[in-house]
Amino acid sequence: MTDRYEAVPAPWFTSEYTQREIVRSAINDQAVMLRQMGSDAAKMREQLQNLSGNVEQRLDSLTRSFYSFVELDSIRQLLAAFPMNEQARRFALTDLALLRDGTRPEQRPDIDGYWLPPAIAALHPGGAVDPDLAARATGRGGDAALFLTVARRLLGDTSDQSQAVAVLLDGPSWTPSQQGLWRLVLAGAFGPAALPRVMARLAKVVEEAGVDDWVAWLRTLAGSKGSGVAVLDRYAAELEAVADQGDGRDDAWQVTLEPVATGDEEGFARTSVSSADDPAMARQAVEAGLAELARAVIADGDQGERDLLDRAEALRREISREEAPSDEPAAPMDRPTVDCLRDTLVDETLSRRDRREVLRPVARVLDPWVVEQADPTLIEEPQAMLSGGRVAVTREGADDAAMRAEFRRIGREAEAEVERTRNGRPALIAGGALAALSIVLMFFAPGFVVLLFVSLGIGFWGYSQMSTGKRAVQDGEKDVEKLRSAADSTALRLASEYEGKSVARQELVEAAERAKAAARALAA
Repeated sequence: MTDRYEAVPAPWFTSEYTQREIVRSAINDQAVMLRQMGSDAAKMREQLQNLSGNVEQRLDSLTRSFYSFVELDSIRQLLAAFPMNEQARRFALTDLALLRDGTRPEQRPDIDGYWLPPAIAALHPGGAVDPDLAARATGRGGDAALFLTVARRLLGDTSDQSQAVAVLLDGPSWTPSQQGLWRLVLAGAFGPAALPRVMARLAKVVEEAGVDDWVAWLRTLAGSKGSGVAVLDRYAAELEAVADQGDGRDDAWQVTLEPVATGDEEGFARTSVSSADDPAMARQAVEAGLAELARAVIADGDQGERDLLDRAEALRREISREEAPSDEPAAPMDRPTVDCLRDTLVDETLSRRDRREVLRPVARVLDPWVVEQADPTLIEEPQAMLSGGRVAVTREGADDAAMRAEFRRIGREAEAEVERTRNGRPALIAGGALAALSIVLMFFAPGFVVLLFVSLGIGFWGYSQMSTGKRAVQDGEKDVEKLRSAADSTALRLASEYEGKSVARQELVEAAERAKAAARALAA
């Protein structure tokens, strides 16, 4: 860097030019140094800002972690109040297995507020229940009523529980346990009377969804086209698919087989079998489904305990800054009842009888819409407006009265223009006469040339007025012809549009008639 004394003249005889160069060089060096210092200051400022931001983020993270630790400790203390819940679930699984074997299990300790111990204690081999213990269990809420219903059927109780099942499935949404119960109803676990009773209660859920919602669902099933004909065809196909075909297999459903041992390795002998072809396999599948649902309800625990465990897991992940693994299976969620019904309608593994039972209330909701689509008169008459909205044109032509009125209006406008220019001819004649007179007079006095120019101006003005009047008449005639031509071409276009709409409407009516016929067969 240049020393600050370099700006001082060295020898006494240094020239003034040399002194200026030395000063200029020193100033440039100082400017470079200042720019470098400014850049260094900006970098230091940015680093300080980043450091401040990192400190704030770390402080915020530590604060959240501290609060999470405090909340997690509180949750652990709350969970410590349920030391017997896990033991009660183990006892319940063991006792359920004993009951299935026909053995009455020993008395287990009750847990205050937990429905599972009295529910298990209420069960007897064969599916009988102690009404007092059952009432105590259901009074504690949770899935007690659902568990008792499933367990009784699993233990061999063949009494009619369709009303209890219908009550359990009544509601706008279903928990995972209710969804499992619905699948068992469709498998015939509670007899043929269960599904009609359930659907009688769920009819209001189907109605509350509304016609538009059901039509939108059909449009989704119809594919990318989603036209009215495609929607009706899809609806008719759904109705026809569940019709009784008189083959004796109306109540048959597909039983999915579990993996079976084939030699030294595991494989599938068959993927599925009809319940009509293998009733024993169907009974085993129903029993396995009952047992699986009963075990799932037991393992699900108490709702308050589940909420605490879920919150504890969320806090643990927040403290450890751990994201949920992408391959972790999502926990079962509640689903709207109407969505479960829609899944049932398109599930081809279910019996035609069950799908038909589910489709009946849907058909009652869609009947007015189908009848409306079947009305051949519901074709909007195409119409267009011409001449600024003064003339209406349909496929049969323009309105005669409006056309005549428009012609008269055009004629009046042309007549008004002609009337405004009616002085053109007299002015042209007068201008010509004055021009002739001025030419004669110019032989006697040259000053009459001014009169000549004036007469020529008058004549030109008269000629222009006459031309304007003629153009007004011609333009009026052209406007009349244009209006007639536009009316004719518009009528032809509207007729073509109406023909296309008529064909489309006819296709829609035919599709609606097919849907109506299929709906009548369903209601029969």
